[in-house]
Amino acid sequence: MRLTFIIIFCSISVLSSQLVSCLSLNPASTVVKHRTAFDADAEGFWQRQSTWKSRWVKYWRPKITYVPVWKKVWGPVIQNEWMPLPNILPELNEANHSQT
Repeated sequence: MRLTFIIIFCSISVLSSQLVSCLSLNPASTVVKHRTAFDADAEGFWQRQSTWKSRWVKYWRPKITYVPVWKKVWGPVIQNEWMPLPNILPELNEANHSQT
């Protein structure tokens, strides 16, 4: 019983390693990444983040005259990271430099 389990486990591990190597060599395969947390070192600190939220969209329904209709749709909302600019140092201020 134990010997058959070891043989089956080894054959599954060999097949899975062959499958992984086959998928990594195939350029037509798509790679899907699911991230649960934002890692600043892996993606870059200034990357845009998006979340899905609902919003109201106005479109025009064709009747005898066009009638405005509001519809609730779901879509990505892009959130850019905002960082205030630092104040200019007094020694770098251009107003103090002489114009030649």
